[in-house]
Amino acid sequence: MNRPLAATSPSCDPALLNGIGWSVRWQDRARSVEFAETAVEVSKDDTSSRARAQLGRALLTLAWQAKWRGDFSHSMTLALDVERYLGEAQFPDERAHTYSVLGVLHYSRGRLDLATNAVDRGALLADEARDISAYVDLLTTRATIMRYKGDGGRAGLLLGRAEEVSAREDAARVQQNVARWLIEDGAAEQAAERAEQSLALAKEHRCRVIEPYSYEVLGACQTILGDLDGAEKSFATALQIANEDQDVRAQCQILRAHSAMERKRGNVDAALELCRKGAEKACSLGYTLWRQRFARECAELFEARGDLKAALEEHKVAWALVDKLRS
Repeated sequence: MNRPLAATSPSCDPALLNGIGWSVRWQDRARSVEFAETAVEVSKDDTSSRARAQLGRALLTLAWQAKWRGDFSHSMTLALDVERYLGEAQFPDERAHTYSVLGVLHYSRGRLDLATNAVDRGALLADEARDISAYVDLLTTRATIMRYKGDGGRAGLLLGRAEEVSAREDAARVQQNVARWLIEDGAAEQAAERAEQSLALAKEHRCRVIEPYSYEVLGACQTILGDLDGAEKSFATALQIANEDQDVRAQCQILRAHSAMERKRGNVDAALELCRKGAEKACSLGYTLWRQRFARECAELFEARGDLKAALEEHKVAWALVDKLRS
């Protein structure tokens, strides 16, 4: 492995490397990963308790980054490794973040039961006065689980609390989640306002991780409100950022929202092509929840084309995935 930071960091102190890698995680994904990987290299052969702690912190940064870009299997491996190096009693904040990562990984794979267990455990460790970011992370993850369970009221309460206490990058993330919640609640105009707020906050704080998701949810709002040209521009910008950052998770969600826009335009073939591309990406990631969504929408699009045989096959895929989902 190349170690570009080893030559540029005067001390190669893993604590310093980890501090920088974690602090820039929202703004500079590549730099965050580079610093964390260098911290791993520096710490991995040292058996001291200090080195083991720094190795665990570096693995947490890498797990967090892998989760956001959709590398779910790698993120799961890294997150479980964190537990080997960072005990709950000594490192409650780091473990709270880890449980939030695990919550996202579990619900992405359709295991809402395991996701709930993970965030419940994290909530026992999170302390908003000590690490507000971990607290907000768990609130937003739990809210997403509640949305997928169909409990919009509970999700709204959790997001409301997250909004009260969040700031900077965390606020950009929360506003993006609030926008999604409002879309599902049928309040597209209010959702668009929150999406704009999320985007403004992401730009203000150079929150690169959130930008493609903010553009994607804004485009979804614009589609619902009939601004299809605006939606197309939002999706194009979102996809450009996601492609540059190799964020396959964002690519999946953008493709689905873009498909809905083409469908609203009456471009069934274009919508179906986008939907099938998204389904392929979701399948490759093990993104069960979104693979099911793509299957349902592909079925509807095939029906619109009059291809009932293909529609039936997609319905079968969707139902097979339903059997794997656990609430």
